[in-house]
Amino acid sequence: MNQSMRKFFSTILGLGLSVFSLSGEAETKRDDLFVNTDVALYRAQLINSTFYQNPQSSFNNAMLWLPIWQKPDRVFYLQLNQLNRFNSLHNTGANLGFRWLNTDQSWLFGVHTGYSTQNNTTHLDYQQANFGAEVRTQDWHAYGNLYVPLNNAQRNTTLDYWVANSRNNAHGFYNIFSKQNTETALTGGDLNLGYTFWQAANARFYVGGYYYVASGVNTMSGPRAQLQVDLYNAFDRLGHSKILNRISFEAMVQHDNVYKTNWYSGLTFAFTLGKQQSLSGLQRYMQVEIPQSYDRVIRSNDAVDPKVFNNADGSPLTVGYADDVASLHNAVNNKATIVAVRGSLQNLDTVTLQDDQVLTGGNYQLSNGVTLALGKKGQLIAASGQDLIQVGKNNRIENITLAADSNQHVIVKDLQTSYGTLTINNVTANAGVNLKIADGSKTANLLFTNNTFNMGKVSDQRALQVTLNAGTGQFDISNNIFIFGEGDSNQGIALTSDIIGDDRTFNIDAINNNVIQFADGAQNAGIRLNVVDDTGFTGTMTLRSMQNNQINFATGNNNYALNANVSSLSANGLMALNNMINNHVSYIAGNNNTAFFISAGYTIGNGTVVINTVNSNRVSLPSDATNQGFQLAAGDDPSDSIIVMVNTGDEGLSAANNNMSVVTAGHVTLNPKA
Repeated sequence: MNQSMRKFFSTILGLGLSVFSLSGEAETKRDDLFVNTDVALYRAQLINSTFYQNPQSSFNNAMLWLPIWQKPDRVFYLQLNQLNRFNSLHNTGANLGFRWLNTDQSWLFGVHTGYSTQNNTTHLDYQQANFGAEVRTQDWHAYGNLYVPLNNAQRNTTLDYWVANSRNNAHGFYNIFSKQNTETALTGGDLNLGYTFWQAANARFYVGGYYYVASGVNTMSGPRAQLQVDLYNAFDRLGHSKILNRISFEAMVQHDNVYKTNWYSGLTFAFTLGKQQSLSGLQRYMQVEIPQSYDRVIRSNDAVDPKVFNNADGSPLTVGYADDVASLHNAVNNKATIVAVRGSLQNLDTVTLQDDQVLTGGNYQLSNGVTLALGKKGQLIAASGQDLIQVGKNNRIENITLAADSNQHVIVKDLQTSYGTLTINNVTANAGVNLKIADGSKTANLLFTNNTFNMGKVSDQRALQVTLNAGTGQFDISNNIFIFGEGDSNQGIALTSDIIGDDRTFNIDAINNNVIQFADGAQNAGIRLNVVDDTGFTGTMTLRSMQNNQINFATGNNNYALNANVSSLSANGLMALNNMINNHVSYIAGNNNTAFFISAGYTIGNGTVVINTVNSNRVSLPSDATNQGFQLAAGDDPSDSIIVMVNTGDEGLSAANNNMSVVTAGHVTLNPKA
């Protein structure tokens, strides 16, 4: 709302509250603008209604009704409204109205005019004036309104993206279109006619119809039925009330040619200031809310300048919906850009993704940041004894649930070619990922984030295992949860640089913010890093960041939060561990457990490990003396070494890490010394 609008409503609200206050003064003898309370029938009303319509369109409507001048058969009043829908649309309005009764009070007449501003779901403000009239008898009521826009009649919103409804080719795929949305504020009017079909002491049932028309849009018309039941009515029970006037249950159902069947139901609370005389007949309708429409003054035009959303190479992006096994294979085999799984597909043989293909079971984010809901609770379940998904190159797998036998894998890659850049995000799975790369001419990058792997009761299994046999690799493994049931020799994250015929560099950008949990078991490792040289080539592994991980063990022996080693036979192997900060490790019971076990030249010489910036880590260990915090072991060969740079001033390794125990063997250099 702009500054002038805020000033306008502040002035109106201030005037309204002043009238509200003055209208409640008891026993005042003034008989000019505010009438004597002895004859004042109509009091200031604060009415608040909350209605359930649907999760997007449910709304709350607050109304302040203030009598300015009145006599028993007529009233001049101010009404302030604030309607808020739960989809962020709101309408704020102010109206002046006049109502009067005929001599025998068998007819009620009213006229009103007002101003309102509407902020819609695209956050565009529209201002409008309205003019209306109403007439009512004991059984019939009718009202009508004219709505006139006051500000710019047409505005463009931002681009809006969605999947087209028409299929674009013989495979049944869909394109994604972008359209410039244009909204137009309309001059329009409505007319409502109703009949009190049934009425009891505290209940009324209305039937009738309504008609809404505006230029350039479909006319809306149809039947309407409304029920109001007073759950509490102070006037009928007590004759007057100083605060709470009425609690009512209201429900409405209508049907028209545009919105079809629509309904809402909810509660209304009405409050009154000061003593209110009992109202009879049509008098009770003199201080009700002005009947008018709040949100049917905007026309959206989605047919302006449609464009196809393309891939980076200029080809149209296509969506293949997978509602069953046949449509899944159709989408995958015929190279839909996005394979969107809707529902649960079971008993699957291995599904081999095409290069550059996306698999989703939920939302998909376009390259411009717009998110589309494509999949719907997607779930893929492998047949017994089958790995579930074989990745190609440059795949994305996200927002989906995957399941396979405990000794199989939900995602695999063989040794023949690189997977390029693989993204696995927001995947829920019960079995591991196993990636092996042998193509030294290509990089192998992995973004593995926000996943949950509940591995169950297993042994000798890895939640995430990557073996880089050649080439280069770059990884980000963050914000994941790995949970193991009872079992031995399991590993949460297992990364191995294993040379077979070429030098290679394994760069790990981050292993951050992961939670890894083990139940009872032995020889389990939260994170396992391994450099293996055995053919005369050089292998290098660099971990740039290992921060804020939480690794927990129940009971067991010989368990490691981090097990990192370099083993070399005939070449120099190098491992660099940087920024090991604020990792928390806990054990409940057991012996021979080590939080951080790091070794160089584990089998034979020429292994080097450099640890740079290691601080603020902590471990909770059982009291058994065989349990350790840091265990640093270099081989007997003089070329084997471990160099630790704490980088926290003058503190040693133990002091910089919450006084964690430190055990060293072989050629280990601590700077500063522990």
